[in-house]
Amino acid sequence: MAKNKLSHINTVVFSIVALLHLWRAVSGLELIIGSFMFPGWASYLGFIFAGGLAYFNYKGKI
Repeated sequence: MAKNKLSHINTVVFSIVALLHLWRAVSGLELIIGSFMFPGWASYLGFIFAGGLAYFNYKGKI
């Protein structure tokens, strides 16, 4: 039961992270840390990666 609950929590967290990446990419917000500016396309990659983790975690393949 604990593993199943942890799997659901992981799915929710990965889904939230994926949606935040998508929101940043679509809205065009800039992310600057120090003197480095992260490009917008990096958020699309983050969306695909985090979304994939959420999907496969939900399906039980991870």
